[in-house]
Amino acid sequence: MKSERRTLVGGLTLAAALALSPVVFAQENPAPSGPMPMPMGGAAASVTQPNDPSLMQKVKATLAADPSTKDATIEVAASNGTVKLTGQVDSKATAEHAQQVVAQINGVKSVDNELKTKSD
Repeated sequence: MKSERRTLVGGLTLAAALALSPVVFAQENPAPSGPMPMPMGGAAASVTQPNDPSLMQKVKATLAADPSTKDATIEVAASNGTVKLTGQVDSKATAEHAQQVVAQINGVKSVDNELKTKSD
């Protein structure tokens, strides 16, 4: 009978300790403020990935195939649907044409056109 009571008291003590451990842990380790960092890898990373190599390749291929921009020196960066164009083109008309062509590509949300003309 005495050993049964000791087992019951020990079990209750263990249950209480386990039930209170999250409270103690939370007090010692407060939740961080601000946004949580995203894990690297997995499905979540592909959704929030800042650089978009596939979109970049589509833009480069489109500009290389276009007669007005194929000979221009245009650098392309893509991040979350925003495409940034930098480099040098022959004229302002070519820079504007490049922006219009890129804006029509599926997946492009906006175009940051920082192209310079040779006269700049």
